[in-house]
Amino acid sequence: MTTRRPLGCMLVMSLAIGTSACVNSGRAEVGSGPKEAHAPARALSVTPEKSEGPKVPSLIVNQFGTVSTAGYDGIARRSTADHPYGPMAGGASYPAIDRLTLVRRSGAAVGVEVLSISNPHFNTDDGGVRINPEGGVDGGPIQDVRVQILERWGDRLGLPEVFDLVVFGGQVEFVLTDEQARAARLPKGGRFVTGKEPSVELAVGERALLLVTRGRIGWVGGERQALRVMYGEEGKFTLTGDWVSDLRHEIQRELGADCPGGPAAGRCPT
Repeated sequence: MTTRRPLGCMLVMSLAIGTSACVNSGRAEVGSGPKEAHAPARALSVTPEKSEGPKVPSLIVNQFGTVSTAGYDGIARRSTADHPYGPMAGGASYPAIDRLTLVRRSGAAVGVEVLSISNPHFNTDDGGVRINPEGGVDGGPIQDVRVQILERWGDRLGLPEVFDLVVFGGQVEFVLTDEQARAARLPKGGRFVTGKEPSVELAVGERALLLVTRGRIGWVGGERQALRVMYGEEGKFTLTGDWVSDLRHEIQRELGADCPGGPAAGRCPT
């Protein structure tokens, strides 16, 4: 497994005035990075249910500006790494951690199929942009990912068969009036793009083993409880290779006793 690149600020590009910068608490920096590639996961045996995840409007208007993610609406097979508005800044970084510690710190290890991915939106109550008193853009894009459990390798969280994950990252376009731009310490209003690479790359129809945790996430104005993939990309595994048997035994030893129903239920590895 590889460590994610260092945390980057969010790339903001003004389509109206031809400038680009990263907005992060009012400080500007340029940044972008390549996406990481992943091998396809092994197909699991359960046929997923047809279930649509949380709906996020393509247009969100509030007093600070107008957010648009209509660029995602024409993408046939959504991925958290889609970026229809141009390059994105680097994603989150995490301290180095060995695999056994990662398993022990997670709440569940489940084989899943991705059912749907929402349009990105800001981590705010209405999903819209927020301008802070210092003149910067608060928060950043997140995406809601709905998955169905195909196998439970271990589960201390009591996850339902279908549940939603929060993935940090994605890309949004927003429009500021001249007045709103002045509050953000920009020379004039216009159309802007902000985004960064996702904390974990997932695509609709993809099957993978995820280490899942439940905890507090950053939210503009406070914090929220949410399910997410443990340590981002570090908590996602494909189910191919000689190391899979060792991983299975590690998870069963650490989490397997909590697998609801046991192997006889048909959703736990034997």
